[in-house]
Amino acid sequence: MKEYHYTDKNGKRQTKKEYHYGFKAHIICDVKTELPIAYSVTAANADEKKEMIKLLSTPILSNEYRLTKIKYLLLDRGYDSTEMIKSIKSANIIPVVDIRNCWKDGEETKQYKNTDIVYNYKGDVFYTELDKDSENGIKYVKMEYEGYDKQKKCLRYSHKGKIYKIYISYDERVFLPIARDSLKFSKLYNGRTAVERLNGRIDRDYMFEDHYIRGLDKMTFMISLSMIIMNGMAIGKIKSGKTSLRSLKKAA
Repeated sequence: MKEYHYTDKNGKRQTKKEYHYGFKAHIICDVKTELPIAYSVTAANADEKKEMIKLLSTPILSNEYRLTKIKYLLLDRGYDSTEMIKSIKSANIIPVVDIRNCWKDGEETKQYKNTDIVYNYKGDVFYTELDKDSENGIKYVKMEYEGYDKQKKCLRYSHKGKIYKIYISYDERVFLPIARDSLKFSKLYNGRTAVERLNGRIDRDYMFEDHYIRGLDKMTFMISLSMIIMNGMAIGKIKSGKTSLRSLKKAA
């Protein structure tokens, strides 16, 4: 059973329960090769966010490996949380995580510190100006993203030729080291579909969609064997000069 807690349109806390039979594979894979890097197998009701945080600390993802091989971690909105983002950054990886709207009371924007700058939950940043022709007397002008200052850990936005700093520590879910409203964020996040294709091959080609495996230990063993086969065939193809690392039809 999985429980989801949320606030309905009337402001009341609700609980939704879902029941699943089986197991869940939590996988970190490479975007370019679509091959598995780290994984774990749990019961179907395990929390994805907690398992991902555990994966980031597995021995295979040592400090040296993370620093030399992993630059970004792309995750869908199911992993969205401040704890998750902090865990990714503490591993010296840049988080590219989709976001859910967790703002209450129908808030559309929030003020950034004591300034004329506001932002929405999607990460769009606006400069507010007085405007007698608008409905509430305020005009929202979208600011231009000018890049990330790594030393000061702030996003840089411009308005009418002036640069403004947005420190990511102010709201770590909304403000990532790569601005959510930037083209770079969109391009990187599109790479997340690599893991969907990997999941598809596990279900289809390795036939886990219709399995008869009983017990977590047996399932963990079979998933582990599949991961070894995937990466083992890829090594064989690299050694033989083949470029199609994922194809089962052209195995080395």
